[in-house]
Amino acid sequence: MAFSDWAVLKSNLGDAVLDFDKFIKDCVDNNLINKDNMYVDTRKVLSYYSLGLGTFERNKFYEGKIDNTPFSEAERDRRYLNLGEDLLTNKPQAITLRVHDGHTISLHRNPPDVTGKVTYTVVDTGNSSINGTIFDPNNPLLSPFGNSTASGVYGKYLPKHFDMIE
Repeated sequence: MAFSDWAVLKSNLGDAVLDFDKFIKDCVDNNLINKDNMYVDTRKVLSYYSLGLGTFERNKFYEGKIDNTPFSEAERDRRYLNLGEDLLTNKPQAITLRVHDGHTISLHRNPPDVTGKVTYTVVDTGNSSINGTIFDPNNPLLSPFGNSTASGVYGKYLPKHFDMIE
């Protein structure tokens, strides 16, 4: 999770963010990473570093404090379609996405192609089959990551929320 947070901050804020090794030390020194269990609080990390440099925003795919929506493919598809719409509307450089409890990845904006179409590269250091694939916000359910049958990795999970810096 720390790498995903760092990558999002670096993509959005550039040189204002320390190199990764210094970033980790700074997070530990400022109690943004729990030293006992190494838990990284993404909300605290992104808020701390974006202070004065951008506005941190957490977008949930559900209402309330806890997502206890039972899994259905229709709900999963709805959440990925909403993600695609948000990416097209807000055009963030990068986001962190909680793909299920305990696992966060990041999506990084690619330069527009010759037609002006923008896609995002999936950065998932915990899964080599998804890492480096392309997420198309225009067709999220056809992208390897958004397609429940093609990826197989996160196809049975409902994504929880995503974080961005505007």
